[in-house]
Formats: sequence, C-alpha cells, structure tokens
Amino acid sequence: IKMDESTSPLLITPLAALDDSLFLEFFSDTLYWLRGEKIPFIKKYGDSIDPVDIPTVRSSLKILMQKSVSKRITSQSEFLGFLADLVGGEEGLGGKKRLYVFLARMETLKQIFVEESIRAQEKYLIDFNVNVEYVFGSGSYIEEYLCILELFLKNNKTGKIEKVQIEMKKSELRTFLGTLKKMEKEVKYMDE
Repeated sequence: IKMDESTSPLLITPLAALDDSLFLEFFSDTLYWLRGEKIPFIKKYGDSIDPVDIPTVRSSLKILMQKSVSKRITSQSEFLGFLADLVGGEEGLGGKKRLYVFLARMETLKQIFVEESIRAQEKYLIDFNVNVEYVFGSGSYIEEYLCILELFLKNNKTGKIEKVQIEMKKSELRTFLGTLKKMEKEVKYMDE
C-alpha cells in the first residue's frame, strides 16, 4: 500500500471536536470518497470544521487509515496503542472509542486500499494459464520442454484484455518458481 504523506503533520484536532455521530459520519464519508464517490464535505461539515481545513483533515484521516491498515495487528491493545501514538494519545482523536472505529472497519479499509492500488495501475492481471510443451526440431536438433505462461492483463483505461505469453526453458522456470516461493513466504507472513 502506497502511503500518502502529503499532509505533515496530521491535522486531526478538528475531528476530536466533532460529536461521536458526526465523527462516524465523517469517517464513513471519507471511505465513500476513497472509493471515488463525490461527497459534499464542505457543505456537510463546514459548520463544524473550518471549510479551509476540510481537505487537509480528510487527507489526514486517509493517512491514519493507511497506517492502520499497514500495521500488523498482533493484539487489539497493541493496535489501539499504535493508533493512539499516531494521534498524540487516546484523546487526540476524541477518545478511545473512536480508535475502535478503525479496528471495526479494518476489512473495509483493506479492501478500499487494495482497490485504490489496482485502479492506480495501468494494467492488472485478471487470469493466467500455464502449459508445458515438448519442443523438438530437425534443423539444429532442438529437444526440450518449454513452459508457456499466458497472462491476461486488463487495461484500466480502455477495458481491453491483452494476452502476454512468456516462454521459459527448464532453468528459467526453476528460477521463476524460486521467486514465487519467496513471494509465498511473504504472503504467509502477511496473513499471520
């Protein structure tokens, strides 16, 4: 997940001043905004937060969301302590119960940032096929196995699907599989 560090330091004190229901609404609206929906933040929150500060407050909340998703959670109390440290203590965001909102919405936050990352890519993988073929020829007497990996990539701008074909000899396939095993270890680490 790419971290957006555009607002430094975080401007979150206006969020602490909101009542609980307005804080939850601002949090939810920020989630919808991250999904690409148009939310009239200034119209909705201009009476409670200085309209000039609203974009910075929203970006600060986004950074907190990103950091909460990037934190490997080993225990609920450790996670809440991590967030409290980010905002200058439990009261930095308006109380401990507001920190629980991040924990309660964790799966939604993960999904949003994964979707955002995919939308940011020009192309992304939608499917693949793997074939092993035995190749031989008479010219220079070639006789070997080839692994053919077909990748189907979708272009985010045009929506078209492109097929990319990669041919690998046995030695190249071993190197490729070794890289995949390293990636698998990283994925297992992330799932812990």
